[in-house]
Amino acid sequence: MYLVFFAFTPKHIHEPEIKPGNRRHLHCVFFRLRQSQPAAKTLARTRCCQKQKNPVALNDASIATGKTLWGTHCKSCHGTKGLGDGPKASQLSTDPGDFTKTSFQTETDGALFYKTAEGRDDMPGFKTKIANANDIWALVNYMRSLKKGGITPTTPTTPTTPVKDTVKKVEKPVVVTPPPVKKDTLKKVNPPVIKSDSLAVSVQEQITRLAIRVDSLERLLNSVKARVDTLK
Repeated sequence: MYLVFFAFTPKHIHEPEIKPGNRRHLHCVFFRLRQSQPAAKTLARTRCCQKQKNPVALNDASIATGKTLWGTHCKSCHGTKGLGDGPKASQLSTDPGDFTKTSFQTETDGALFYKTAEGRDDMPGFKTKIANANDIWALVNYMRSLKKGGITPTTPTTPTTPVKDTVKKVEKPVVVTPPPVKKDTLKKVNPPVIKSDSLAVSVQEQITRLAIRVDSLERLLNSVKARVDTLK
């Protein structure tokens, strides 16, 4: 039984000063196997998280939430645009990476969520600092927006409903233009103007004629009276 454990034990856990088969060697084998169990659980959990789907919709609201978290927790190392050129990037022993590359963007949302929550190498885990899991998913959505050329949100932030125009349209008044007035073609006849001199002459003539008639009538009347007297 001891030989079986020794045969399948990796080379890096052997100590050269310990000979196979003794009690000390058996103790070291079980100790190393116990240490390798958390690593196996971590690997299984990583594979499980890679298949997990993002429950937070990829829209403008979630991207805005992720952008705020990015500026607080990620910008100092990964840079403003995720190029890995943050002010603290030079202090890291590992490359922070370029999040705009295809190699990063092809990773699943579950894998990015797990790495952000658990951390690795120089990067700490944020499952304590960002306690709400949906906020980490929103941060993953913002990482998607760093893709070259950007992304198009799958769902709108607010439903767009057409707004009916409630303002009544005021019809323009109809201007009726009267027909053109025809000019009077009849010539106006001005009344004759009687001069004052000619009017005075005509009146005087009529008076003279009347006076002549009166005289003739008086003569006729006198002759009639004389005949009447003779008849008496």
